[in-house]
Amino acid sequence: MVLIASGSEVSLAMEAAAVLSKEHNVRVVSMPSWELFEKQPEAYRKEVLPPECRARLAIEAGCSFGWRKYIGDCGRTGCLDHFGASAPYKVLAEKFGFTVQNVVSAAKEMAAAAAKGAPSGPPMPTPGAPKADLPKPPMPSDPPSPAVDVPEMK
Repeated sequence: MVLIASGSEVSLAMEAAAVLSKEHNVRVVSMPSWELFEKQPEAYRKEVLPPECRARLAIEAGCSFGWRKYIGDCGRTGCLDHFGASAPYKVLAEKFGFTVQNVVSAAKEMAAAAAKGAPSGPPMPTPGAPKADLPKPPMPSDPPSPAVDVPEMK
């Protein structure tokens, strides 16, 4: 399996890899820049992220947008797709699931699914993430809400 991380999450990936390496072959890839990685020769990119390794977990305390290209259809993300929390980083890391235990658990689930050739399932759980039962934002095809109607410009 491959754990891909950027910034401060690289140390988390290294700690998780130390635990996972007792049962799995694990590689940690520090990817500080997608743009620089894409400029590398294809042979190098395939060496770093071997196509035959489908168990890939991207870990970033940022948006998951864009990681699909690097994790593939059997990979998972451990990212934050929301913002606005303020607290000491250790408190936030624990609240949002950026812990060794959570990474190890998500990686094991992902590896088991990838071994079967199945998509790995949902992103790594982030306990402090907004609840899924929040109202969905309106879609362009939805009728406008009277509370947000704007008069036509004349």
